[in-house]
Amino acid sequence: MEFSTSARRAAPRLLVTPSGLRVSLTGQRPAADTGGSTCRARCPRSAPLRTGRNEGALRRTASSGPGDRVKSTEGSVHDFSGRTVLITGGTRGAGLGTAEEFLAAGANVVITGRDQGRVDRVVQRLAEEHHDRVDGIKAHVALEEDRYMSIALCLSKYGALDVLFNNAAVNPHVGPCVEISDSAAQKIMEVNVLAPLGYVRQAWDMWMRDNGGVVVNHASISGWAQVHPVTVYGASKAALIYLTQGLGAQLAPRVRVNAVAPGTIETGFADWMYQGREEESAAYYPMRRHALPSDVARAVLWLASDESAYITGVVIPVDGGMMGYGYPDPYIQGLGRV
Repeated sequence: MEFSTSARRAAPRLLVTPSGLRVSLTGQRPAADTGGSTCRARCPRSAPLRTGRNEGALRRTASSGPGDRVKSTEGSVHDFSGRTVLITGGTRGAGLGTAEEFLAAGANVVITGRDQGRVDRVVQRLAEEHHDRVDGIKAHVALEEDRYMSIALCLSKYGALDVLFNNAAVNPHVGPCVEISDSAAQKIMEVNVLAPLGYVRQAWDMWMRDNGGVVVNHASISGWAQVHPVTVYGASKAALIYLTQGLGAQLAPRVRVNAVAPGTIETGFADWMYQGREEESAAYYPMRRHALPSDVARAVLWLASDESAYITGVVIPVDGGMMGYGYPDPYIQGLGRV
């Protein structure tokens, strides 16, 4: 069975992943296996519906007492054994933290990143513990052919795409929005809005329409509360929240689509918000600290798990209670005034 015409367009014929897997991206049904090391990406239409629900896990949950949690994989309260997760922007920050959590829960994980060397290093480090359950690919999420290649890698190597975490994002401008360039504003919208939508469309075409799945988008509280120096970035996250709600309704019941909306996460992406004033910045959060990548990761895993099987089209704040205050940090808000 071939991929859709739009999914195949501009796709190269061969890629080699950090793990050494050679993937043929012809989109054609593969010939009989001749014992070589090349896999071919394909989308079997005859596969049974996969909705991200593990019947064994559901039976265990039903038989558990109140408050019991099944901890079937060391280090995780969730069991994603046999499921495949694609994480965009998975070489650092919340993306890398989420990859580590999914691997600890038994999942197969494919990460994407813009820097080939960094992708290779991260995959090699993770593979020391998780072996062939992790792979990666250099990909620019705004490019259709790169999105195709990353999905094709999941299907070729692991035979499925059960969970898509649209994590990659950019914010090239901090300051009053009247000072942003057209190119910076366009880049924000392409990467933060159009790319996640493109990934959902292609994942739907190539796998999830027939096999089910779960999508989790990485939004932000700046999509709800005005954070002046990142107004355009916040507008992109507001659009992503709106898309999450619409897609959650439109793709149900086969595919659930939800989002997490963190506040400040202690990563390089947001360090300009707190460097040199960590305690002052954290004091504005009711929990008196910033989010860690693991805080975001655990929310993503819950949304992707069987425990949230009836939830779609929702956005969960992972903000330490910040939304109860709006966004009250006067230093940050002052950076957006002319």
